[in-house]
Amino acid sequence: MIGSSTGGFVIGKNNLPNGRGDNNYEVSDSISLRKASHNLKIGGDIIRYQVNRFNNSTARGSFTFGTRYTGFAFANFLLGWPESESRRVGDTHSFQRWNAIAGFIQDDWKVSSNLTLNLGLRYDLFSPVSDPVANKWVSFDPATGEVLIVGDGTNSRQNYALPETRFPGIATAAAAIPRRYFNRGDVWNMDKNNFAPRLGFAYRLGAANVIRGGYAVFYDMPYPNLGINGLGTSFPFSVTQSANGNATTPSLFFKDDPLATAAGGTVSPVGVFLDMKTGYVQNWTVGIQRTLMNDMLLEVNYVGNMSTKLNRTRNINQPLTDGTSDPIASRRPYPKYGTITIMDASVAGNLHSMQTKLEKRYSNGLQYTVAYTWSHSIDNDGTIQDIYNLRSERGSSDFDIRHRLVTNYVYDLPIGTGKALAGSAGRVANAIIGNWQMTGIFTWQTGNPLTPTVSGSRSNVGGTDRPNAVAGVDPNLPGNQRSPDRWFNTSAFALQPANFFGNAGRGTIAGPSVTQLDFSLYKNFPLFESRKLQFRAEMFNIMNHPNFALPDVTINSATVGRITSTNTSSRQIQFGMKLNF
Repeated sequence: MIGSSTGGFVIGKNNLPNGRGDNNYEVSDSISLRKASHNLKIGGDIIRYQVNRFNNSTARGSFTFGTRYTGFAFANFLLGWPESESRRVGDTHSFQRWNAIAGFIQDDWKVSSNLTLNLGLRYDLFSPVSDPVANKWVSFDPATGEVLIVGDGTNSRQNYALPETRFPGIATAAAAIPRRYFNRGDVWNMDKNNFAPRLGFAYRLGAANVIRGGYAVFYDMPYPNLGINGLGTSFPFSVTQSANGNATTPSLFFKDDPLATAAGGTVSPVGVFLDMKTGYVQNWTVGIQRTLMNDMLLEVNYVGNMSTKLNRTRNINQPLTDGTSDPIASRRPYPKYGTITIMDASVAGNLHSMQTKLEKRYSNGLQYTVAYTWSHSIDNDGTIQDIYNLRSERGSSDFDIRHRLVTNYVYDLPIGTGKALAGSAGRVANAIIGNWQMTGIFTWQTGNPLTPTVSGSRSNVGGTDRPNAVAGVDPNLPGNQRSPDRWFNTSAFALQPANFFGNAGRGTIAGPSVTQLDFSLYKNFPLFESRKLQFRAEMFNIMNHPNFALPDVTINSATVGRITSTNTSSRQIQFGMKLNF
């Protein structure tokens, strides 16, 4: 990619070459048995997962040209004088293999004409991921500070893949990194305690009421999308090299290979806690369904869940914040390394909600549904400020929507031959005024919670900081005081002292709500037999209501608290014809 010839540009792709091929092999079966009031089902499945991939990013080199030396980036390019070079060397192929085995038993028991029970138990077993093809599986051991490598060190493919065997500079740097061969094919222990009960009931209370409820546990397979890929593509099998040119005179030249003897960059291992558990979610619900009239149904439900030990990746080598400006490397728990990305089971959260729905089934030309949900979701997920204090990360979930109202309707206009209005209309008149239909959807919901941030790492740890919260000051303004120029009370936050974290919590700012009304008008023209021609006029955001984008929540930004754009398009109208046959 080439940019400005005076301001600078970079040559070299940073994500190529790469490739991936997946294969899944599954065997499943179940049997059903009905006896008296019991309907029993027993089954299971076995899935073998295969993920074959490589990602040799910058393997062909990345070269940065600036205005240093000649004053013109393109002139430096023609002379072959880059300001810096980098590349990734080593074997980044990985051949991931793991199994998912499950079995279940379910009994639907009709206890009486009014009561039905659903009783079941499921068991899940997820094997750790291994690489039996290349045997290049690594993990960082927090207990010893070593890089663990599967096998015993005698695998020829492993040894050939090590860049240190071909680059003297890397060999010198790699010798300072402690490592240990881990005489097994995987890098974490299998969690065998994944029992998932199921319980449900439905009880008819009179002719018009039904009470329903249930409880279930669901286990979450933690991979392959949470940092597992790095277990087969990191040090010591893949190393990034870099070189920086002299500040005043050229020292890197295309005709040479300055990286041939360069050491590897900072080693940033990846890993999985040896005793990592399988995350799970408990879901429960109880509610009542009542028939109000022959064509109208009301539902009120309490729905909740609690998540435990869900997986995520985090940097366990975050520098300590001790109130000083000492160099970052000296404050890391493992000074020999840069970022250490570990997958663990530390995410927890819960959700409580009331879900209501009023539904009128289609009759007399009208059908509609009105649904309202109140909910609150809390977790400790998201961007972590301080990995040593995960309790401070607990707050409203990024996806939390406190209130949501959705209505929709379909209405056949009672106009035309045989209808309430103009029922005696003739054929020509009916062709104009008859067979019209209206539909619409109205959506309103409160905004997502937002987290205040600080630009630049005032804590001096290199991550994303939050500011201090001013005691007793609510960051959320009353509705009549909010505007795109001042969406929240910026006085509720203050910059924390240098070299410290701020104490503001996650999700303390309420984002903009969403309101939208869509409307459609249809006209059906009967042709012959079952064929008809339909004219459609569809209007989206018919009220042209602006739904604002997120405000700037960076406290030390010049535009903090301001909204500069919208999330939705302005009113859109489209017409169409549709032939049904």
